[in-house]
Amino acid sequence: MYDLLLKKIDQFVEMSPEEKEILSSKFFLRSIKKNEVLLPFGDICKDLYFINKGLIRFYYPTDDGKEITGFIFEEGLFATSNESFFTQTPSLQILESLEEGEVLCISYQALMELFQLVPKTIEFVMKISIRRMSEAQKVVASLIMHKPEDRYISFLEKRPDLAGRIPQGVLATYLGITPVSLSRIRKRITEKGD
Repeated sequence: MYDLLLKKIDQFVEMSPEEKEILSSKFFLRSIKKNEVLLPFGDICKDLYFINKGLIRFYYPTDDGKEITGFIFEEGLFATSNESFFTQTPSLQILESLEEGEVLCISYQALMELFQLVPKTIEFVMKISIRRMSEAQKVVASLIMHKPEDRYISFLEKRPDLAGRIPQGVLATYLGITPVSLSRIRKRITEKGD
């Protein structure tokens, strides 16, 4: 149950078996349903999720009832509303599962305790946060600098395993285009390949 989490930790910091045991004890396992809202808009984010199985997205609701997907988290990633979780303020985003899955959860309070018990956790969270900020900047830069078709091709190259798991409408909002535009782009790419 903790294997994937412990492998992730090993990528960023070196912890003793005792430190890993303390860290693991602060997480609890939770099953999630497909399309389950884990964090409603305006709520304070109380939990940080590590994905063992499944996909979670965060998205922004717009005034006209649309949704703009900000990021899609897969297995081996932490999912949360960073600003809401770390500042304990109302979330500007919604967290929702895209598939049935399994996550390891840690509450804000438990993480603060863990910072005291295993100080290396601070370094781990800092490194994970820096990576997430870097990924967010790449997403924004791509929306500004690249054409929609190039964004889609880049997505297929970087995350090929996710293309078939994400609903087309969600993927379109993540790429900053409409589902109709995405459909046209996919058709053009298929025709080029024939």
